[in-house]
Amino acid sequence: MDAKCFSHRSSRWAKAGERLLCGGHGGRVELRWATIGAAAFFCAVIAGCGHFPSGPRWPLNAADEQRAGDPRAWQRDASKASLDRPDDAARATADGPNDPADDREILARAAIPDAQGRKLSVWSRAPEGSGRRWRYGDLEQMAERPADQRTGLHRWTKAADLVTAGNAAIVLTRWGDSSGAAVLPRVARAAHLPVAMRCAAVEALASIDTPEAAESLRALLTEHLSESRDALCPPELAAELLIACASRSNRPTDEIYLRSLTSRSPEVRWAALQRWRHEGDPPDEAVALHDDNDPRVRAAVLEILCRAKHPDSFDRCLHALRDVDLKVRLAAVAGLGTHRGDARARRALGELLSSDHSETTRAAAVAALAAAGWPDDALAAAADASWRVREAAAKQLATSRGRNARHAAQRLLADASSRVQQAAVAGVAQWPIEESGEMLLAAMESTSLIVRRDAADALAERWPIARRFSADAGGEHRAQVLAELRREFRRRHPSSTEAQAGAAAHAEAAEASDRHRDEAAAKQIEQLGSLDVIERRRAAGELARLAAERPLSPELAERIYQRAAAESDALVWQSLLTAVARGGPASHQLAYVGLSHPSADVRRRACELLARDPSPAHRTALAPLLADRNTSVVAAALHALAAGGQIDDRPSVKRLLGHSNGQVCFEAAAALALVDDPAGRTALERLAYSDDPHLQRQAAELMGRLGLREFVPALVHMLDGQVSVQRAALAALPLCVGYDAAEPAEARSPERASDGIAHPAEEPEAAPPRNTSERIARWKQWARQEH
Repeated sequence: MDAKCFSHRSSRWAKAGERLLCGGHGGRVELRWATIGAAAFFCAVIAGCGHFPSGPRWPLNAADEQRAGDPRAWQRDASKASLDRPDDAARATADGPNDPADDREILARAAIPDAQGRKLSVWSRAPEGSGRRWRYGDLEQMAERPADQRTGLHRWTKAADLVTAGNAAIVLTRWGDSSGAAVLPRVARAAHLPVAMRCAAVEALASIDTPEAAESLRALLTEHLSESRDALCPPELAAELLIACASRSNRPTDEIYLRSLTSRSPEVRWAALQRWRHEGDPPDEAVALHDDNDPRVRAAVLEILCRAKHPDSFDRCLHALRDVDLKVRLAAVAGLGTHRGDARARRALGELLSSDHSETTRAAAVAALAAAGWPDDALAAAADASWRVREAAAKQLATSRGRNARHAAQRLLADASSRVQQAAVAGVAQWPIEESGEMLLAAMESTSLIVRRDAADALAERWPIARRFSADAGGEHRAQVLAELRREFRRRHPSSTEAQAGAAAHAEAAEASDRHRDEAAAKQIEQLGSLDVIERRRAAGELARLAAERPLSPELAERIYQRAAAESDALVWQSLLTAVARGGPASHQLAYVGLSHPSADVRRRACELLARDPSPAHRTALAPLLADRNTSVVAAALHALAAGGQIDDRPSVKRLLGHSNGQVCFEAAAALALVDDPAGRTALERLAYSDDPHLQRQAAELMGRLGLREFVPALVHMLDGQVSVQRAALAALPLCVGYDAAEPAEARSPERASDGIAHPAEEPEAAPPRNTSERIARWKQWARQEH
């Protein structure tokens, strides 16, 4: 037994012995101090040895536990002894297998020391998508217990220790019990507690939907973010309070939100914007943040402008499509999807879907087209090369109807990716049984077990007879059952057969349309032999238009190549190069011919065509253009060579490193660097000191793509450049170093991140950077320490 606990018990039993002796004499007999001391000592010895007769054992309150030392030892002894007493048996059974001493230790913990002796908060930020913003691993496990294994935590909300009371109240709120809500504002106000725990208390208080909780949150917001005290409030807590009160704001607190829009912390600015995320017209102060340094803020502004139908929303979204951050670009794509009926938005999304190299962006464009009311345009992505984009198209089947939807569904249900097939099954399952039955039966023939199972379950929900099909059965048995189900289904739903016939007719109509289109393209190709240059230009432009709708077949591209060999007009050539851009080997042959055309624009477009379909085989045809008299052609040829991944004549490329045109210098450096030539890497470092910010940004982006640590000094130098250069350098530095030195160490290390975040009062440098300037300053400080 712990010495402190033993001494505490001795004092308690001494007082008990005194009361017993005094009570035996009616309290009227005066005892000498020696007699009282002997009796107390005798009782203490018996209690310490564990042989005191069964009787009441007074529990320790919170203050006594702190004086007695480790409370866990005493509580385990008490819980063991309580098993022998009938009155405690029911409580022990109710508590289940969970040890109350373990629960008490979890609740009483606010911080733990790390290997260097620093205090780390046990509370930390929850990962995105988890549903909560703050987490404490042990407490999460406690909150996720089944109802029959939950210990009574109500008594701990009244503990003198604010950490214990606060953690208990947070768990209760996650159980849907608001009885400990009165403790949460005290935790949020406790400046000595880790900020992460205070934020968790605010988040828990915000989950309580009562007028009292709303008033407490508004009081906390006013108290911590008043004009005289907002500088003293940690950014994390300020952001949490702003998020919690966003839907509960009133006129007085709106002034706080407006003032928070100018905070130095990007997290606070982003949180303040949540006030207008779901309702209300955004003020001018919010609109002005469309060009903020923080990408989350820029994305939030786009969302608010589009939700409020702001007059500038379309232009802002169109501009944000070129943003350096993917989150902002995705927010812009989603924003375009809110402009229903706007032909400009439809055209912009269509261009993204057909030309953007990012499959994530194309998938977002599919969802935006469907949201904007153009489902047929979204379903056209069923032929995309990326399975992720096709999956996004399959998800739109649930809200699409008509022949185009049925044709796309048939294609997606036969997709090579099981993920796409699953999404298609889930979408088709939302259709009426007359339209979806035959398609689900076809999906039950899939080679993927999970697709067969999903299709069978979806059909059986509305047609119980389909339960006879077993997705796990052998192939012959499945085929036999499917044949019986098809006969039965067509007998009960004859209209379904008509729908399938309609779909087949639609497919035949599509094939007929393709044939008509090919015939039209063939006629235009014949017109390329006209003696009238105007007629040839018109025919070439029409071919480019037809190719934009759908790539021309390799056979048509071959015929165009044969006709274009004798063409001299530059405008005709440019249209033809556009028309055959995705026409296979014939497009390469046409580009090779175009490389020797007298027009510099044609030669440049030919280089760009070869760069879109890179191959080492292009290098022989591209090499002579390194000596072209037009700098744009030289730069395009270098870009195409770099895309091919091989350079035969490296001395010629190295000579261009000193070219008078900066873009040529960059393309030469990029071509050499991508084939791992040291001269290219050295030239990239020199470009970091260029006076042209466009070249600096390109150099920084390529350095990040290469990810070599030798670029770090040059990237640090570019942190003093223009805003676009700074952003590119900040994006490239973590790729070259291996981690983001501007973030706290706990955020970079998975093991330490799981333990919690540092107490900001003790570790100010462990807080996330508040803005781009602070991020730059941290990288510079890191560079000075490293070099």
